[in-house]
Amino acid sequence: MRVFRNAFWLTTGRALADVASFALFTAISRTLGPSGTGEYSYAFAIGNLVGIIGSSGFDEYGIREYACASPAERPALWRNLTSAQPPRLALGLAFLILFLLSGFNHAARPAVIIEFSLFFTGWYLARLLFIPAMALESMAAPALADLGCRLFAIALAVCLVLIARWPLPAAVVGFPIAGVAITYLALANARRHIGRPQFNASRAGVIAALRGAAPFAASDLLYQFYSRTDVLLIAYWLGATQTGFYATAVKFVEVGLLPLVLLGTAAYPVIGRLALPRSPLFERSAREFTCTIFALSGWVAVGIACVLPPLIVPLLGAQFRPAIPLLGLFAILALTKGVDAAFSRLLFSVREQSWYARMLALGTALVVALNCLLIPLLGLRGAAMAAIASSLVGNFGCAYGLRRHMSLRIPAAAAVRLLLALVGTGGALLAADALGAGPWARALLALVFFPAAAFAVGLAPDWRLSPLFGRAQEDARKPACRVSSTSRELAHRAARHEHSPE
Repeated sequence: MRVFRNAFWLTTGRALADVASFALFTAISRTLGPSGTGEYSYAFAIGNLVGIIGSSGFDEYGIREYACASPAERPALWRNLTSAQPPRLALGLAFLILFLLSGFNHAARPAVIIEFSLFFTGWYLARLLFIPAMALESMAAPALADLGCRLFAIALAVCLVLIARWPLPAAVVGFPIAGVAITYLALANARRHIGRPQFNASRAGVIAALRGAAPFAASDLLYQFYSRTDVLLIAYWLGATQTGFYATAVKFVEVGLLPLVLLGTAAYPVIGRLALPRSPLFERSAREFTCTIFALSGWVAVGIACVLPPLIVPLLGAQFRPAIPLLGLFAILALTKGVDAAFSRLLFSVREQSWYARMLALGTALVVALNCLLIPLLGLRGAAMAAIASSLVGNFGCAYGLRRHMSLRIPAAAAVRLLLALVGTGGALLAADALGAGPWARALLALVFFPAAAFAVGLAPDWRLSPLFGRAQEDARKPACRVSSTSRELAHRAARHEHSPE
């Protein structure tokens, strides 16, 4: 049950932090209005891009390689990863400077962009430093560190916005402080597990680490462009107020899907060990993982479509009423994004990260083209339709990339079961409408009926006997994973370097 235990810590930490983040989002919405919400969302997106360019990819690559490496090979791998970090930080800084100096129509002030860039740079750097703990499935400390630092920044911002009525650049001053704090805590955690970072790896080791992390970093970067292109283009064409309406709906999707992403993070070391060399339990664990993520995605979509419409105005204010008609489209988007969360983790586990990066590149090109076509014609609805269409194309491409590693009947069967559960829930809602049920009665019915329907159609695996979630997982943990050729080569090179006259 270690996957569930780690998923609990990760989900609890991130959920509490995201509830607080949503409280900040609400405070900004009610105090600064849609334009303030748009500026906050825009700066948040740009800061995330800076952090991705500066440090992302090392954690996904490092967790998988560290979990599969032998204890003797781990110090060399760690040295290569930490030595490869400074060049990436310089690249992130260069991007930030060029972006601020560009003539692009920025929807946020430079000070806010810089503050969020510092926060995300520290956050992604901490993910690198937490690699040893995460790979060894000791995920409580990273989760609590992330929670504590984010709560500090958010709580300070809420007080400065609601009580002091400070403008946004001054109100978010706690975020760069939180970025420094989480980096320090991650450094202390790394020292306990493997020692302090070292920057004396050979050039070959640094290049190999950069090359190994590159597909993951490219995926992160492409995913941000893929998921934020609509926000940037809406800000360019329609202004900060419309960006605020759209960002509100996006925020609900991201918060709803977060537990699915963290469940995948918790299961990643186990699935990676079962994937290569191929274990007889891999396909079974892939089936259970896919069904679980599909079921949770459907539940999130039902919640967005049925619970949020009567909640928007009481929560954010009447000025956010224009966001309500978008929620039906965003429920579909949540469904497609949840499917992507399952496929991406499986592709990473079977070392098909380059294929996932190619699918993201295809999706990014498609979403840019569709946004340029649909936003001028349909406004915010066009942006949502573009996101759904590109996400569907990416999902089919990811499923095709898994064909050599597992039967495509697994995602196909899960999709059919999910569709049956959604159709059953829709039928129950139609019956409730015929009986004159109110919006809150419909919401409660949907939230209760969908899980029961998902269980009835077989989307819920038998977790007690699961190789991924249950007791069989412990047996799957015993066989040693074959170390990847990259890790083995790096270890040998490092050993030769340590004993050379240089």
